[in-house]
Amino acid sequence: MHIGYRKAQTALITRTLTLTTSQTITVPNVLTEGQNDLAYLIQTPGRNLTFDSLTVNPANPALGQAMTLTAVLRNAGRLQVQTPRVRFLDGAALLATQDSAGLGGGYTRTVTAQAVLGAGAHTLRAVADPDGQLAESDESNNEATLVTSPPDLRPGLLSTASSSTIVSVTVAVENIGVQATTTGFTVTLRADHPLTGTLLYLPLLTR
Repeated sequence: MHIGYRKAQTALITRTLTLTTSQTITVPNVLTEGQNDLAYLIQTPGRNLTFDSLTVNPANPALGQAMTLTAVLRNAGRLQVQTPRVRFLDGAALLATQDSAGLGGGYTRTVTAQAVLGAGAHTLRAVADPDGQLAESDESNNEATLVTSPPDLRPGLLSTASSSTIVSVTVAVENIGVQATTTGFTVTLRADHPLTGTLLYLPLLTR
């Protein structure tokens, strides 16, 4: 598709008009035209499937727990895709394949799948046009990934003891995720609010 058009610079100005030798009027926001250029545009309409997001619920499914994968599929092209296909995978293992009705250019569609995962961390993937049957303007953006079942740390039991000079604080940190931690972590103590409160103590890296 080829389009030729005139491109003009415009601005809003305040203009003063003389009515008589002793009388003028000021008019605000007068549209004025500046430099004009001839522009030429070449556009090749096409199809382009991509993803806005990929989520899983619950975020950290336990061993054997059912989960729902939700992908927001977008046709970033200009032409309709007749039967968009999305394939959900756990690494290279197939979880589900979903076909849906036509998806117009610029539109999105939510695609879901149910699955149960085994033990361990998982790299979940949603792949659009997994069999490469659709000619797209961009073939590099057809996949969304999400890592689930990582460690999930939270503070548990907290107790304090005090003397005339010091306060001793004991915190038990729980890992409520599926996987064990493999790197160190820090624990920050704050007063009044866990994120914005006054910093009390930042211990060394903990394992």
